[in-house]
Amino acid sequence: KRLCDGCWDNWFTKHKRSTLAWCCAVAFMLELSINAGVLTTFQPIAVSRFGWAEPQLAAVNFCSAAASIAVSLASAHLRLPEWTQASFAAGLYLAAVLLGTVPPISEWRLVVALILGLKAQVLFMAPFTAIFSQLIGGQRVTNALATLLCLAPLVGAALGTGVAPLCLRLADSLLFPLVALPAGIATGVLLAVWRAAGGPQGRTADPLAERSWHRRARSRATRQLSEEEHTDGATPQPKPKGAVRGDLFSEGATRTAQLREPLLALGAATPVTSDGIV
Repeated sequence: KRLCDGCWDNWFTKHKRSTLAWCCAVAFMLELSINAGVLTTFQPIAVSRFGWAEPQLAAVNFCSAAASIAVSLASAHLRLPEWTQASFAAGLYLAAVLLGTVPPISEWRLVVALILGLKAQVLFMAPFTAIFSQLIGGQRVTNALATLLCLAPLVGAALGTGVAPLCLRLADSLLFPLVALPAGIATGVLLAVWRAAGGPQGRTADPLAERSWHRRARSRATRQLSEEEHTDGATPQPKPKGAVRGDLFSEGATRTAQLREPLLALGAATPVTSDGIV
């Protein structure tokens, strides 16, 4: 059994909307937290509270740029799975905001928070975009969906920058760490979806993934069987007049029977649920 066209369209429409919603929300909340708590507030706090001047700020920017190159090369060399790298980067977002906002604010924690926040931005978006493509389906990702996903972190960064002056008034207070709340929620949502996708071994959260695998396997076996039957039937070996017609295809029939065995096994192993979805 398979889904009819109408049922598939209804399911995919809901799946596409829900996936786009939570992906945009995660990217939005991470950028909101890091900009409101660290990236925008770093320089005002460093200058007004610790008396930093241009040499100190330039040194921090240089170290951050060098660390970005090292992190990019390391991530390319390690080739971490998309879910692992995205979840790790989300954790860096949360750690950076907490380091930069929990009182009392210190210089070394402020610098570490800035570097971690910038590195989180480098590590997060590429695997997160790949995850979105896996969940929707590479051939179904349209320009509109990709644009909406890319706009979400930009809107979050703009809003975080806008509320940063209000957050500066709460520096060194117990209310300042509350800007980490959106990043914590986003990290929790990402980890929850990762768990639903199968944990470290999961590559997709599509509930029909296992059934789709069975359908693809059956399709491959059927196609191979059809090609073999076509080849056997198109070039029969000549036989003397009066020979039994079945002997012409005895070898082909044996090969056909061998090909049918995995096809029948796949059909027997495919689960059938109460809603008729295989």
